[in-house]
Amino acid sequence: MDKKVLTKHLPTLALMLTAMIWGVGFMAVKRALDSGFSEGLILFCRFFLATLVLLAVGRKRLFPMSRREVWYGFIAGFFLFLGFYVQTAGLRFTTPSNNGFFTATNVMMVPLIAWFLQKKRPSSKLFFCCLMALAGFYILAWNPEIGFSVNVGDMLTLLCAFFFACQIACLGVFSPRMDALRLTFLQIAFSGAFSLIAVLLFELPALSSADWKGGFPAVFFLGLFPTCFCFFVQTWAQGKTSSGKAAVVLSCESLWCMVFSVMLGYEQLTVQKVVGGLIIVGAVCLLELDLPLPVKLKNEKASGEQVMAHH
Repeated sequence: MDKKVLTKHLPTLALMLTAMIWGVGFMAVKRALDSGFSEGLILFCRFFLATLVLLAVGRKRLFPMSRREVWYGFIAGFFLFLGFYVQTAGLRFTTPSNNGFFTATNVMMVPLIAWFLQKKRPSSKLFFCCLMALAGFYILAWNPEIGFSVNVGDMLTLLCAFFFACQIACLGVFSPRMDALRLTFLQIAFSGAFSLIAVLLFELPALSSADWKGGFPAVFFLGLFPTCFCFFVQTWAQGKTSSGKAAVVLSCESLWCMVFSVMLGYEQLTVQKVVGGLIIVGAVCLLELDLPLPVKLKNEKASGEQVMAHH
């Protein structure tokens, strides 16, 4: 491949790699759960390792910190912890693909949260995309034998999407006011601290009952790749491409989740999963892409669309 062509497409390829690793991350979480790790223990191991790596790589940019910056990191870290904790709990009761697809709906919740907080009505396109996502959710939750059926895991995953949306909304306010690496470090460190508290208060038996030999490689992978490596790659790539294009590529995370889940035998590939999942991913892409719109919608457009940045 020509060097100039490769350089041109390298940011997109990097984002595709990020989405793929995020998709594999769901399998790593599933592996840790199957090895007896509790939700808090998985998150503590993941965030503790990520905190150490970020501290080692960026310590010169991290200190000193103001009280305001620490407070911002505390708030964002709290919502990040809630999102991951509830998402991990949901994965106990639903399939990895449903966990991935329903988490992706957080992109549509962000403008709705901003509407509630700032009294600024979102664009009409958002409401259409929400209806699309609901249609995809209905298809994924349809059981041929009993009709529409939502399990606990699906509901927990939708709740985690809400917490992630709250975290993204916080980042929209905090990011312009402080260094991005410092904010990332603080929210990950606080997430690790909250995870440790959860373990000490509710999950101490998991320390002795967990299969560390079987589960630790999974949480090590989570801390090193989906968290640290993907953060650096995503930050670099998004600086060289449009936010809309980045969001569309990263939204493929849930598709990769389904692919790896089927490959590893966690679930079977069905037309229902493909159609429902593609509708949800399509809703995310439509929301983020700046497509030609009717004049009325174009005048309404614009309110708080964000790029997914975790997982």
